[in-house]
Amino acid sequence: MQYVEEYRDGHLSRRGMLRRIGLITGGAAMAVGFLKEFGIEATANEVLAAGPEAAPASQRSAITVSPEDPQIRAGWIVFPADDGASIIGYLARPSAQGANQGVLIVHENRGPTEHILDVTRRFARDGFTALTVDLLSRAGGTGGFNDPAQLSAALSGAGPERNTGDLSAGVAALVARDDVRPGGVGVIGYCFGGGLAWRLATTDPNIVAAAPHYGIAPPLENVPNIRGPVLAIYAERDERITASWTPLKDALDAAGKTYQVAIYPGVGHAFHNDTGQSYNEGAARDAYQGTVAWFRQYLPRA
Repeated sequence: MQYVEEYRDGHLSRRGMLRRIGLITGGAAMAVGFLKEFGIEATANEVLAAGPEAAPASQRSAITVSPEDPQIRAGWIVFPADDGASIIGYLARPSAQGANQGVLIVHENRGPTEHILDVTRRFARDGFTALTVDLLSRAGGTGGFNDPAQLSAALSGAGPERNTGDLSAGVAALVARDDVRPGGVGVIGYCFGGGLAWRLATTDPNIVAAAPHYGIAPPLENVPNIRGPVLAIYAERDERITASWTPLKDALDAAGKTYQVAIYPGVGHAFHNDTGQSYNEGAARDAYQGTVAWFRQYLPRA
């Protein structure tokens, strides 16, 4: 369970972990039993007392590429899901006219934060048409949530099938654009989004390259459906998720898939997020540059 691991790794307070587990399981008694399976003792009163937390203050600015940067154009768009629901997305592209390689970005379990929007603009500055889908669109968008625990619980509660379906709507919106080269797009995801990036690569044939960052493995029986090369990025100290790489590697080998793996030594989960406590500048820079090179190599070229 992601929230338990984040708590054990020091990325989430006990109060925040208890609140999220309580929201997901539907009540204090269920949460107590659930936590016991993971070796964590808690009382129902402790779960009930775990009220909303303030969003953590960042020590760094989330913005490295301004929305007003003359090299790019960035802003919010709306597009339909298969069932007609309106999905919100943040699109960034180079300001120069022309068709670019397309990339879908899948956010962490905090929604499209300023950091994720900045990452979207970074890809645009590097020549991609990039789109981040707000996976809370059906609930009015991430901006409607003031409690981080309720936000992350809503994302988890949506389930992987609905989330990947809404991501596929984003893929469809990308491939339909005149400023995206035909032939498919790439997907990159972080943490919660890394797992969804793996899943999307197994379900959407328009994904022709992928770069999941410390994401939980998809159902292994679906690995043969992966269409394009995968750059799998992990953190050595992110023990639970990195341990899932071995059976996933075996499944990729058995299916004859093209992949490359990078397990960054001495760093933990979420090392790419330059607004978080686990940020590692060297690993983050190398992972980003490697991802850009991967997409430039394997996405459709002019």
